[in-house]
Amino acid sequence: DGWRVFNLDRSPPGNTDNPSTWIETDLTDPAAIATAFEMVAAEGPVLGLVNNAGLSPLYPSLYEVTEDLYTKVLDVNLKGPFRLSAAFGKRMFDSDGGSIINVSSVAAIEPTPNETAYGAAKAGMHAITKSFAREYGPKVRVNCIMPGPFLTDISKAWDMDEFNAKAE
Repeated sequence: DGWRVFNLDRSPPGNTDNPSTWIETDLTDPAAIATAFEMVAAEGPVLGLVNNAGLSPLYPSLYEVTEDLYTKVLDVNLKGPFRLSAAFGKRMFDSDGGSIINVSSVAAIEPTPNETAYGAAKAGMHAITKSFAREYGPKVRVNCIMPGPFLTDISKAWDMDEFNAKAE
């Protein structure tokens, strides 16, 4: 009761029943992150943050990963969560505390060649999780969860026969 949930994303939620307030935010743009933070902070106390953004585009080979692609993957999966955690974590620390949950991936410790940039960014998320926990804890809990593969927009490009064989 009395809680508001804000969804910081490039696109509005696909679920029209979603009770969150959407704020268009490009996680690759520090100014957009700062603007979104100010909009949320103006609404009252911040009690939690879930960094769940993910970008893992397909590429034919590691050699063919362009600088732009590599930068965008790291910006969305690591730099954006770092900036959000710094801003929201400080606000929580300076008030009554809160919780930051970072969503990583098993690719952080077991990357395949077609998710190397993504895995590197998610491994970096583990490092920033520890750093923010040391900076803001115990008043602000900072945790990282590391799920395995699950079906999302990214999985539409997977070889499902191979995926199902590995899952058995």
